[in-house]
Amino acid sequence: MDISIAVRLNRYGAIYTGRKLFRKLDTQLGAPGWVAEVLSARARRAESTPEHTSVADSVWLALSAAAENAEWLAAASIPVGRVGLTDIARALAALEDSIAETSWPEAQKFSRSNETRRWLLEHKLFPPNIDPERLSRHFVSRFDRVAPQNRKLFSELPDGANTVHRYPVGALPHESLADLKAQIRQTLDTDLARVVEGAVKDLDAFATLQLTIADLARSECHGSELEQLKLFIESNAHLRHKFVPEIVRVASPQTVLTAYAQVIEKWRREARVPILPTVYGGEAMCALARDYGVKIDRNKAYRLLTPTVLTQTEMLACALILQCASRWNFTTVVALTTKGIVPNGNGFIVTSLKGRTNQTAPDLVVSPRDHEVLRALRTLKENLGEVKALGWVASGEDRLFFNTHVARRGVVRPYANWHYVLSGFISRHDLPQFSLDQVRVQAINAFDLESASIEATQRKAGHATSTTTARYLDQPILRAINSSINLAYQRELERSVQFAIEGQPCPTGRLFSPVGDGSSCADPATPPRLDMLVDGLCEAHECHLGAGCPNRRIVIDTDALRDLTCTHRFYSRHWKALLDENAEAFEKHHLPTMLFTFGLREIVAQGPYRRYLALAEGPVDPPAFPPLS
Repeated sequence: MDISIAVRLNRYGAIYTGRKLFRKLDTQLGAPGWVAEVLSARARRAESTPEHTSVADSVWLALSAAAENAEWLAAASIPVGRVGLTDIARALAALEDSIAETSWPEAQKFSRSNETRRWLLEHKLFPPNIDPERLSRHFVSRFDRVAPQNRKLFSELPDGANTVHRYPVGALPHESLADLKAQIRQTLDTDLARVVEGAVKDLDAFATLQLTIADLARSECHGSELEQLKLFIESNAHLRHKFVPEIVRVASPQTVLTAYAQVIEKWRREARVPILPTVYGGEAMCALARDYGVKIDRNKAYRLLTPTVLTQTEMLACALILQCASRWNFTTVVALTTKGIVPNGNGFIVTSLKGRTNQTAPDLVVSPRDHEVLRALRTLKENLGEVKALGWVASGEDRLFFNTHVARRGVVRPYANWHYVLSGFISRHDLPQFSLDQVRVQAINAFDLESASIEATQRKAGHATSTTTARYLDQPILRAINSSINLAYQRELERSVQFAIEGQPCPTGRLFSPVGDGSSCADPATPPRLDMLVDGLCEAHECHLGAGCPNRRIVIDTDALRDLTCTHRFYSRHWKALLDENAEAFEKHHLPTMLFTFGLREIVAQGPYRRYLALAEGPVDPPAFPPLS
């Protein structure tokens, strides 16, 4: 029995509907089995509330993967009236066995298993004689949720290829932790400002193009050659010529460009739908446009034909300005409509829908001081008005982001391949190789450093829980701070670290007392101050303060490596608990040792003896080190 389920996808502000066919040939499922009955019930409900396309695809892939699993088919084919919890548990276990044998990434195995289980065990669709909530007593999934990867800031990336404007935040030189945090905040804000600056430059180039073509369209230049060209362009607009016609070839590029500009302007006044004319001599026209200060690639000469209409380049510029200001997901930005822009005094309140949840994003309050945001909104609204005047879209269209290149043919659909256009934006403005997702991450972290309140950041980001906000915040900032601190320590420590691995004599010719964290003390009975003595020996509380105790020695042998790895393991697992328990004691007693340990481990990991570190970080009691070869 084939089962057809209605599906729906909201992508970049456009809604796509369709149907997902669960063929018996693919899944080997059919009546009177309970799985087929549940899928049929879900198909009936989807007629009024369509399922999400990606979830339906995941379930189909999971069921197809188990199509040859006899145990799964046997358990899934039990009639609804006879199926029990143990049968369902057996079916799900067999299904996961089949999923485990696929080559899918672990994250996909978990998600597809989880989504299929949720589909099959939903209360409203399940037989009334079975309570799916009791299934946990009989079945435990074999797949673990894959922890989400740390969300990176694009300020962590190296700068543009041509000019180095700043250090990455993971390598900032600093005098103190407070100084480092201030520099990180400044770097985040500066990099966001550079993105906005690049976007404004693209809008400036668009404005220059408009003015240039408008001047040519208003040119009082007349003559038989120009009039013949205009007549030729209008009468041949629907044709495609393999070669440049003689009338165009012998004319100057300025005359050709002027003729095109005046024809397009005439079409605009008459509110006609212009068919994209052939760009005769496009390369020469682009070269002429560059003389006017307008840079257009030779394969984008069509830009000269409709200079008042935005392309994806300018729409990306507007979207980046809005994203930096709103801290929305990029998909939320490009779902913006005119209905989401509400006047508010001398400014606006802007909002949009979040595509994944179909909920309203947090409001963006735009004041008269937000010049770039106001310009982006004005540019988008003027573009929509222009394409309406040209007759490309219906008068009731309210989307601000759509593909204007195909709209001229009466097709209104969103742009795709934003990342390709972003690559050109990054190259033009010499920026780090960031992604659209990283703009939101960076903007949220910059706001958090300014507000110092996770609750305020949660509201600004529009997150349902503070846990989601924490994933955006703690990891990038902590990673940047740790990276910079480690780098600063490496600069200081590398001058004093010495190695005495198996068979190598102690570089100083004498033995030291181990401190227990990879370092040693040259004279524990004679500390720098007498108040540091306890029962005749130094208490070892200030070994790593500042530049380090004068008695501190860093001689890395096998015992020191064991001490280092154990201390590093301890702080990696427990530093947050120590900080939460007593922040003052943590900063005084633990933080210097923790930072020293992380820095020293990085030096060893990047040095010639890193293979010994790998052995020491294995079992708690590592095997004997092999002799040096």
